[in-house]
Amino acid sequence: MVEIDSEKLLSDLININTVNGNEKEIADYLEKIFQDNNIKTKRLKYADKRETLVAEVGTGEKPVLAFDGHEDTVAFGNLKAWEQSPLEAKRDGDVIYGRGASDMKSGLAAEVLALLALKKKESELKGTVRLFATVGEEVGELGAEQIMQQQLAADVDALVVGEPTGTQTELLKKSNFYMSRNLSQQQIADMISANQLGEQYFVVIGHKGVLQYKVVAHGKSAHSSMPELGHNAIEDLFKFVQAQTEYFSTLTAENDLLGAVTPVMTLLGGGEQVNTVPDKAEIAVNIRTLPEKDGDSLEKDIKGLIKELNEQGADLEFKVLEKVDPVYSKEELTLANLAKEIAASLLEQQLTFAGMSGGTDASFLTKNNPDMEMIVFGPGNISESHKENEFVNVKAYKQFIKIYTEIAVKFLERHAND
Repeated sequence: MVEIDSEKLLSDLININTVNGNEKEIADYLEKIFQDNNIKTKRLKYADKRETLVAEVGTGEKPVLAFDGHEDTVAFGNLKAWEQSPLEAKRDGDVIYGRGASDMKSGLAAEVLALLALKKKESELKGTVRLFATVGEEVGELGAEQIMQQQLAADVDALVVGEPTGTQTELLKKSNFYMSRNLSQQQIADMISANQLGEQYFVVIGHKGVLQYKVVAHGKSAHSSMPELGHNAIEDLFKFVQAQTEYFSTLTAENDLLGAVTPVMTLLGGGEQVNTVPDKAEIAVNIRTLPEKDGDSLEKDIKGLIKELNEQGADLEFKVLEKVDPVYSKEELTLANLAKEIAASLLEQQLTFAGMSGGTDASFLTKNNPDMEMIVFGPGNISESHKENEFVNVKAYKQFIKIYTEIAVKFLERHAND
């Protein structure tokens, strides 16, 4: 076995620019590590310079536990706000800074190192451990969808998504902080008191889905002094927005862990100049969906609103931009409880289950197997992800290597005879 320094691995991954692309460079880097350690790999090409890597250790038989981590990152944001280059991993005290440090190159690195640790004890494993290092999670779970299409997760019994699920303990005191909204004030006080790390982690057992769509209103141009000769696309779009807002107010579906459906109008555009009747206007909407009110149901309802308005003379066009499912795993299942039990001492804190609004690769990876157990659990500060000066706590990152290794061993042992 070739020993890998954990901080160097993370720094090397951060220093590779994978902003919404170029993931092949990470796939190349990780594949070399796996080849040097006799670990089987498979590559899935999505596009030029974009490749997902799959690696596997163990018996090749069930039960199968999978780790998932994405190779891409979001854009850098305001470069002037960074204290150093976002592509220059920098350790400062207890943390490492850099784009992807939290979301989610630390989670991916911890999963890689866990797989190497499991390779050392491969003869003792009671099943198979598989790693998915995916492309394009930040722009629609592209690699995860490709894995789903090729049935590469169909035999997976349990899935650990290594996205960041930590946050500053101070945020727990905020009444509207969504990860702790189901906790009592006494539970929050007890968690803060017991926490020795400075960051509070959650075992996430469910997250919302996403429906993103665009509605385009088509009109007819005319001089603004003679509007009767044209058809105002902005006016039709406003009628739709009003109908949509009224519809959103009727949504009552809720999930105990995930809360309510969350709709947000995010983009608006229309017209070319101030003295011309606009012939086109459009709006984009992002809705975070629930198992109780998913994207298919919402899409049907929105199309119904558009049909009514079109019958009244509008010319509205509906386009789905993205639709991924919500995921939800029962807290009494083996994987979730194993994670909580194993991580409590290693992270020096009390752990609880939570849900989150953001989506992950799990939306596609669980599609082929609805009975798959699933958690989102990884190093990094979810409240700092996508921000300038993104960071990860080094101690937490290193402890997650141990957490992932132990979860895999114990899960396979408990399910080997099922």
